[in-house]
Amino acid sequence: MILNAMGFVTQPLYLTPSFFEKFPVDRLIRDGLQSEDFNDDSLGRGLDILYQYGLSALFTIIATKMLEHLGIKPTIGHLDTISFTFQGEYPNQADDAEVKITHGYSKDHRPDLKQMLVALICEAKTGIPIHFETISGNTQDKASFLPIITQVRKQLEESKLPSLIQADSALYTADNIKTLDKSCFFLTRVPHGLKKVKSIVSSAVIEEMEVSESDERYHYQWYKSSYAEVEQNWLLVHSAPLAKSTGKTLEKNIKKAEKYLNKNYCIG
Repeated sequence: MILNAMGFVTQPLYLTPSFFEKFPVDRLIRDGLQSEDFNDDSLGRGLDILYQYGLSALFTIIATKMLEHLGIKPTIGHLDTISFTFQGEYPNQADDAEVKITHGYSKDHRPDLKQMLVALICEAKTGIPIHFETISGNTQDKASFLPIITQVRKQLEESKLPSLIQADSALYTADNIKTLDKSCFFLTRVPHGLKKVKSIVSSAVIEEMEVSESDERYHYQWYKSSYAEVEQNWLLVHSAPLAKSTGKTLEKNIKKAEKYLNKNYCIG
């Protein structure tokens, strides 16, 4: 079906045998097969088998085998979700559907449209996906990240890969890091809303921080943390270019606000 989709995408399944008439299917797939074996009944049964096995699980197995063939060991996995928006109402979705097209937090800045999410874990250096999973459009990353990581680690239990997971701050919840601490390392951004983070940032003195050896515009400081009873290393980084850019943006917004107030409220 993959070969068929590469050049025959506008035709229904029952015409698939016609597509394969000009191909040596006994060499492409398996000895003894002929084009008429790829009828819509056999393809339908194949799709049923794939669904029962699990498409995400199959994807991970194929992807890791491919990486193994290329000599790449996926020790670091980068996890994130992307959203796909849809036009229309989609009113007839089953109550027990595994994936629902519905309203949720829109990363595309289109909250008026329904969506579904796709979660990807990619090998960090090459960007090659090692896990692909569709998720209902109203699922929060905080809730979905841990089950996804657990599933992938279970599938790759023998190799214990990936051994380090990178993700955004949605990964950093007490329950998530407690569970991950027992199985693998994690690298993420600690949410600014935590009291300890606010305290560290507000009390930091740039002159007392270490200067980056590779770029003196950056300063950093390591901190120990035991949040959620998990021993961690936190890294605070100060970027002079970012601070300068943020300052300019703030000044611009202040002037814009002053202009608006003077125009509409005659403030002298």
